[in-house]
Amino acid sequence: MHRPGTIVTVLLIVSFLLVLPASGLTASVSGFPQIKSGKAAYVDISSIISGGTPPYHCTLGRGESLPDGLILQDDCTISGTHTLRQGTTGEVSPSFTIEVIDSASPPGTTRFSLSIMTRAASPTLLPETGRCMEKTPCTTKVAGAWGGTPPYHFQSGSFADGAPPMGLVVDLNGNLKGTAPAAGTYSFSICVVDSVGESGCGASTIVISPATTPSPDRSFREWLSDLIPGLGTILGDTLGNPFGIIPTPGISRGEPSPAVTASPTRTSAGCSGSTPYYYDGSCHARPKATPTTVIPTRHPPASDICVASAQIG
Repeated sequence: MHRPGTIVTVLLIVSFLLVLPASGLTASVSGFPQIKSGKAAYVDISSIISGGTPPYHCTLGRGESLPDGLILQDDCTISGTHTLRQGTTGEVSPSFTIEVIDSASPPGTTRFSLSIMTRAASPTLLPETGRCMEKTPCTTKVAGAWGGTPPYHFQSGSFADGAPPMGLVVDLNGNLKGTAPAAGTYSFSICVVDSVGESGCGASTIVISPATTPSPDRSFREWLSDLIPGLGTILGDTLGNPFGIIPTPGISRGEPSPAVTASPTRTSAGCSGSTPYYYDGSCHARPKATPTTVIPTRHPPASDICVASAQIG
């Protein structure tokens, strides 16, 4: 004969096992995880799983696959690199099933379907340093771009990150245009936007130099070369000195030629005698004299001047 207490105990244990609550493991899917074409992807599936006992473990449904280049890890992350087909700016993958197991004992499970959206990569801004002169109209390149989906256009970024100097604006081609009122170095925000609306921003710099004017101690050619490199060499000789700039000695034209000593005495075999002479078609006697030096300015070359130096002693 069995004791009643024993039967009751067994029944209580069986009842407890039968009413064991479910793990409560669920996944909340809203929208599509997004990745960029050609860029390293990372999607954390565990961020949409709740309940149960972490950590979670994920596997793909039987016979299913992710977009090319992507893999599902055991820790419920998706990684890899997926690249859009040429001419495509975005795509949503076919749905796939993810099965989740938690770390409880016995483990809880759940499964859900998911798709991944791949978007064209954003363009990358390539900042450049522009240069202008104060109070002078200027157009200077301050940015380029690569990647994304060309063609691009450029625009000012957030003024909170810096604005161009007063009087200058960013144009669609990545130039800074206008007239800066004062010299200085300025940093400002600029963005590139591609044909599908993806964008990239960064900071560019503009250097505004003080205005220069011709000065009396510089040649017109030098002043032109500083204003526009190379222009002085091309136009300096052609234009001469239209502004009446006083040239630096030794640089401009009009400088007197160096001192030249007269050529030696020219004689003729027809002249004879012990008296010093010189010849200019006839023989001429010449008294003793101290040799002289002639300094011509704008006369015929010294080689055409016939002057004799008297012998001494």
